[in-house]
Order: sequence, then structure tokens, then C-alpha cells
Amino acid sequence: MFDVTEANEYFETHLKCTFWNSLDLQTRTAAVTQAVRDISCHLGVSALDESDIFIYCAVFEQAVYLAEYFDELNSPRQMQSETIDGVGSHTYNAPVGNAGGRPSRLAPGAAEYLARYVPVNRVRRG
Repeated sequence: MFDVTEANEYFETHLKCTFWNSLDLQTRTAAVTQAVRDISCHLGVSALDESDIFIYCAVFEQAVYLAEYFDELNSPRQMQSETIDGVGSHTYNAPVGNAGGRPSRLAPGAAEYLARYVPVNRVRRG
């Protein structure tokens, strides 16, 4: 089972070690719990295989990402400017991680690990 103890071990030699260690136990636990949910939903499975190194790493990359960017991920887009002359227009600030106006819900590191589970020759229509 994914837990804070395993996460602490994962981050011992990680560039985000100082950040992770600065979080309180409740935040770490919540981040790992939510990361497991996020990765499960992304893969469309009810349980994750903890022995799979790519899933293992994806969960902890997602956990630190959620802890670090929680406010940006959950805040409304902030309007930067508005012009009301005829039809009008709005301009929004683009938060970290995504030019589309919101950061990605999936950590870039986690997405890299999970890319192995998406078929390369997958064709999309629409």
C-alpha cells in the first residue's frame, strides 16, 4: 500500500526532498492519498500495482506536485484584463504548467512514467 513512509523514502534523494520534508504529516498523507486516486482514475483501474516501478514513481511524483501546486490547481483563473467596446474580450493569466489557462491535473513527471501505458499507435478520431 502506498503510504507516507514509502513517500519519505522515495524523496530522500529527490530534488524535491527539502520541499517534501517541510510538509506536515497531514499534508503528506493527503497528497499521497489523492495521488493514488488521481493515478487510478487516469489509468482507469480500481487498484494500483505497487510492484510496478512506473506506477510507484508516478504516484509519488503526483503527490509532491499536488502538494506544491494545490492552490493553482484549485483556484479560479484570474482575469488579467477586460475590454468592453462592442463585443468585448477577456484575458486570463495562465498559471504554471499549461498555456491553456490552468496547470495540468497530472504532474509532468507522473505523465512521463504513465506514458508507457498508452499505446503508441493509438488513433483518435474526432
